[in-house]
Amino acid sequence: MRKAGFTRQPASTSLTLPDVSNSTTAKETAIALLHKFFPDDHIAHDSVQQKSIRAQVAVSKPPASQAVPNFKNHEVEEVIRKLQDRKSPGPDGIDGAIVKRMHKILPTFWTTLFNKCFLLGCFPKAWKRASVIVNPKTDKSKLHTVQGYRSISLLSIPSKCLVKLLIGRLNHFLESTGQIPPQQYGFTAGRSSADAITVVRFIRCTSKLGTKCCLLTLDIAGAFDNALHPGILARLWEQKCPPNIYSIVKDFLQDQNAHIKLGEAESSKRMTRGCLQGSVSGPTLWNIIISDLIVLLSTSPNLEIVPFAEDIMIMIQGPSHSAVLTTVVNTLRTTQDWCKKQRLNQH
Repeated sequence: MRKAGFTRQPASTSLTLPDVSNSTTAKETAIALLHKFFPDDHIAHDSVQQKSIRAQVAVSKPPASQAVPNFKNHEVEEVIRKLQDRKSPGPDGIDGAIVKRMHKILPTFWTTLFNKCFLLGCFPKAWKRASVIVNPKTDKSKLHTVQGYRSISLLSIPSKCLVKLLIGRLNHFLESTGQIPPQQYGFTAGRSSADAITVVRFIRCTSKLGTKCCLLTLDIAGAFDNALHPGILARLWEQKCPPNIYSIVKDFLQDQNAHIKLGEAESSKRMTRGCLQGSVSGPTLWNIIISDLIVLLSTSPNLEIVPFAEDIMIMIQGPSHSAVLTTVVNTLRTTQDWCKKQRLNQH
């Protein structure tokens, strides 16, 4: 059963496109929405550095580190137990109730299947397909354009189970090896937005010291939609990710497919960058990418950084306005260079 609101879709005949032209058929509208939701990874636009990263990922073997253990039956059982029976199924039509029923009849079936995927470094292609539901944004003045809509991806329930298990293993590795910077409060176990409220303390501290301060807030535009897959894999390789996790994550990111239906019109698109909205993998994969920027910015002694997901708050202090301004300029330059490397935009 679909959640209320998921069936609300835009007009199937005409929407204003980014180039100010209008779609004239439901098919054109479907294609335009897919391109808006899932931007292409244009290899032709690669910088020299991006070409190097892409080439490295293409030929690199999994990191020479110790593999993590297979999934235990009790881990799989816990993931299945938490499935919501009324959650909308993905393209395969298998809902949570079916998965639970199969587990009850064949208690080791899902564990055996998931571990075989883990062993082979293979994420089933059928589980990489998402049914895209189009939802209007609250700003009704934009509903005549493709910018007035957001997507929700309905994913295979067995796929979600496998991803949860993988992300659990990956998060344990990242946290146990200190790969997630302590400044990252978003999507991190045991931390929340309340922990990130340090502005008052910072201002009081600079006031007592008699120094000047400045507060910058940055927003990485479309972070989840635009994350480069080679960038994710390059970071995992640098972090010496366990080889069995690295292999299946690499396969998981390949050949993902989004399918949309508007009325009688249908369209599909291969995803070449970003993470599907609704996937439990998105937050962790984004933390892997943004950790690189956090480390770069944290080298400044006059700066404190508080990232929360794709939003970053930077607090700068110094003995004078000119000193603070110098740090601001250097910080923005570092951030801009990093965004170019990852082909992301900052606000």
